[in-house]
Amino acid sequence: MGAVQVDGCTPDGTPLAELQPTPLRADSPTMPSTSDSILKLEVPIVVRIGEREMKLHEVLALTAGAIVEVPKLADAELDLMVNNQVIGHGTAVKVGEKFGILVTFVGTPAERAAALAAGQNQAEPESDGDAAAEDLAAQLLAGQV
Repeated sequence: MGAVQVDGCTPDGTPLAELQPTPLRADSPTMPSTSDSILKLEVPIVVRIGEREMKLHEVLALTAGAIVEVPKLADAELDLMVNNQVIGHGTAVKVGEKFGILVTFVGTPAERAAALAAGQNQAEPESDGDAAAEDLAAQLLAGQV
């Protein structure tokens, strides 16, 4: 188990500010490269069929079996989203007994990277290591690495 922080110090009393990070070697057989680790991250994908506004009393009156109509045609394209950002579009399909989306358009790698980064703006503050990993992910998705 790793060291536990106690009042800004490690258990042996060393101030955390004096600690230096140990550089990771990309060629280490026990540690995958940063880009490999980032590309294995799972991100939630949302398929949005539509949205509408309702008055609070209408929301409170909803019951099981109620139908909420959205102002979108049944054959209109659906939004493919990451971090509440649209990254593509597609049409609904049936895959066995499940729903799926046939992707008809997907944004550029830069647009997809921007969508991933947009979620970071809404999240809690990140450490310098997290920021570097996110920057690398954006560069990978943008085809710059």
